[in-house]
Amino acid sequence: GKPAATGAGYAVSEHSDADTPAVGVHTRAPPVDASRQQHVAQVAPEPADSVPVVHARDVPPPPGSGPGAIQFEESAVMCEEAIGKVKLALVRTGGADGTLTVKYATRDGTAVAGVDYVACSGLVTFAPGEIRKEIAIEIVDDDQPEPDTTFVVELSAESSIVLASRNRSCSITILDDDSWQERMLRLQTQLRNALAHTLYSSTTWSDRLRDAIELSGGVDEETGEEIPPTTFDAVMHALSLFWKVQFALVPPETWLMGWPAFVVSLGFVGLWTAVVGEIASLFGCIVGLGDFVTALTLVALGTSLPDTFASKIAAENEPTADSSITNVTGSNSVNVFLGLGIPWIIGSLYHRFFSGRPDRTYHVPSGSLGFSVAIFCAVALVAIATLMLRRISAGGELGGRKWTTRALSTYFFSLWVIYVLIVSLADRGVIEAPF
Repeated sequence: GKPAATGAGYAVSEHSDADTPAVGVHTRAPPVDASRQQHVAQVAPEPADSVPVVHARDVPPPPGSGPGAIQFEESAVMCEEAIGKVKLALVRTGGADGTLTVKYATRDGTAVAGVDYVACSGLVTFAPGEIRKEIAIEIVDDDQPEPDTTFVVELSAESSIVLASRNRSCSITILDDDSWQERMLRLQTQLRNALAHTLYSSTTWSDRLRDAIELSGGVDEETGEEIPPTTFDAVMHALSLFWKVQFALVPPETWLMGWPAFVVSLGFVGLWTAVVGEIASLFGCIVGLGDFVTALTLVALGTSLPDTFASKIAAENEPTADSSITNVTGSNSVNVFLGLGIPWIIGSLYHRFFSGRPDRTYHVPSGSLGFSVAIFCAVALVAIATLMLRRISAGGELGGRKWTTRALSTYFFSLWVIYVLIVSLADRGVIEAPF
């Protein structure tokens, strides 16, 4: 054939003989017309006095060029956990004469066979003229969030000549789509909260009062469009107007990073907690219940129900039960520490400095408090053990089938009833508290 020209960074060869290889030649020739260029391959720049080498890429080996060698097309592959099967390509380079056979086998990395993927091994045979084959490896899909894991597929042969010098192994990274779904759920929650903040937040007290008084059907969380109010919305608006106007007096949450709103809201909560306590005490006096039993039932329900609703919302919107359970335990701890600690501190200070009897010690009769705490700890341990068993048997503390959730709800409610019943009987003297 005719020699072709070499340009800057590439070489061109034109062949009239079909049996002459089109690639893999060394050539140095004067320039030729660009219209006659037929085969172009990239080469690295070389000194002017050297002979450029043409490298063929993605070109099938011509017949009669030798048996060639086998390698993986890619040295690393990434796939999602839910892909089912990942396919790896093996290519034959440097020739396609004769038959070549290689072995492949998987090897654990951070991914474990039987847990993250299905271990496999076998033979791959390239017939004369074949230059590409594929093998498939099954990926195990589960519902547990976990870090990305990797494993390796290695090639081997009786003769090392059969294998290419590179890409003798391929690393497969399994991307955990469960964590990705979890991140998407959190992102969706954050976007929903941001949308609600944009739609409902206000910068002035007049805006808050107007929003509290006006009847509205709400806003569609997905489209942001206003929903016309229904009859039920009108009835609920009339019943809650007093509370809406009252809490519209809370400063806008955009002021001073929300601290004024937090302090004033906490003050309103404390005020109405005291009102609920007084009303419950009067009701207990009318029906013949002592203050201890009234506090365990009416007051505790009145202060804990908002926490229950908050935990319900957290359980519905969060992928784990951490937020809902932490809210319940944390809020009740605050109720105990602040509800008991602050009144006792105020009483002690008043008794010390303003009672006129600073020499006397301030005493608070415990009554059956020790027995009540002991029963509470026993019931709480039973509840915690139940949650731990749920984690082992069902994989989570909350959720599941409807009949399971209803049975557990009834079970936990019965624990509260048992606690209230035992402590109330001890307080009324029906049973004797040992301490």
